[in-house]
Amino acid sequence: MCRKGPHSANSVPRRGQRKHVLARSKGVQKPNVQDRHVMIDGQYRRMRLCTRCIRTITPRART
Repeated sequence: MCRKGPHSANSVPRRGQRKHVLARSKGVQKPNVQDRHVMIDGQYRRMRLCTRCIRTITPRART
């Protein structure tokens, strides 16, 4: 639904204070995307949804 995908980021190892930052290496951060069955137009379809979208479409129980 929201079409999230992986994006690049730096992996920064640290040893103590900021001035002791070592070399940065490239890395990939992946979104929390899960397979869910969702009813669309009266039919269940399997979709890959991020957890934010799952929380949006799932009714919450009242406490």
